[in-house]
Amino acid sequence: MPSPVSEQERYKNFAVKRMTYKILFFLTMFAGLVVFVISYQRYVDGNPGILFERPTMIFYLLMPFVPPFFFLFLSNRAQDKLKKLIESRSKG
Repeated sequence: MPSPVSEQERYKNFAVKRMTYKILFFLTMFAGLVVFVISYQRYVDGNPGILFERPTMIFYLLMPFVPPFFFLFLSNRAQDKLKKLIESRSKG
């Protein structure tokens, strides 16, 4: 049977998760930006008309930005839990 986790440990856990997800967000956003620039130069190469000829190319160019927003969502969720924990601590 797991031991009950203290309020301070829960606070620390959510704070660490929030910071970790924020760092992962910035790292994956930077990597996504690099992949986007490389893909844009390779496939579009100064001819933005290709995006009208092949609309799926827009999808492929924007795909590198999906993982960062997943980490941003997780970070915001951890921050909301952290806020609820702080509010419950101040009420009781």
